[in-house]
Amino acid sequence: MSLIRFDPVYVVYFKTNLRMIKDFVHLRDYVLDILATYPEVARSVNMDHIRTHYFCSHPKLNAYAIIPLGPEPWWQDVVRPSKRSVTMGRKGVAFEV
Repeated sequence: MSLIRFDPVYVVYFKTNLRMIKDFVHLRDYVLDILATYPEVARSVNMDHIRTHYFCSHPKLNAYAIIPLGPEPWWQDVVRPSKRSVTMGRKGVAFEV
């Protein structure tokens, strides 16, 4: 869930705005694979609740409880797995990119 919260919340709130998860190809594809493989994960994400919680529950970081409108979750409308393939071998999981 941290990967899902990172771009819409952490980038703004914790000022980790050098790069977003969507800028890292392997992490972005990992998120897409999780959401495509486990649709219950996508269904359990409520961005309004997540944003309200983070931006309203830490008054020392956000005294006026301002909730920014963006960035929008880039993964929200994507229902396909990434283009990477996963193969099982004797040494564990190997990812081909």
